[in-house]
Amino acid sequence: MKNKLAKVLMTGIVASSLIFSAQSVFAYGTPAEPDSSSSPNYFSGIGDWFEGTIVNVEGDDYFIRDTDYFRYVNNTGQTMAFYVKLSTFENPSLDYVIRSIGTSGPSYPIATYSQVHKETGKEVWYVSLPAGHTLDIQVQSNTFFDFDPDVKYSIQLSDTPWI
Repeated sequence: MKNKLAKVLMTGIVASSLIFSAQSVFAYGTPAEPDSSSSPNYFSGIGDWFEGTIVNVEGDDYFIRDTDYFRYVNNTGQTMAFYVKLSTFENPSLDYVIRSIGTSGPSYPIATYSQVHKETGKEVWYVSLPAGHTLDIQVQSNTFFDFDPDVKYSIQLSDTPWI
């Protein structure tokens, strides 16, 4: 009886520690700064998302526009079809945009992407990304002057578009 109770308690302790110590494989968070095209923020999969801000970056005698860089590597072994959704949800009038989107990988099969929705502060792209291909995305403010470092945007990989 004692051994059975000990086994039940031990199983409960192990299960609890696994449940409470597990971490999400998704990024769900703020993009790392500074980031760059050679050191982007990585999406871990479809359903993953980031919330970011656009700030002024000072040069020697000038200001340059902040760019946030994101990357998704399709290592699933199959072609993935999904949507990239960007929303300046805290203040759409700032009109943060996907400045650049592109893919790299083997020459065949070919990755495809196209913009399916665009309005001020919100856009959606459809992407078909074969196994072994990489998707790179750059987010910026649409103009040099319309940004607020305290206003967040979200970028997400999703299996559904906005309705």
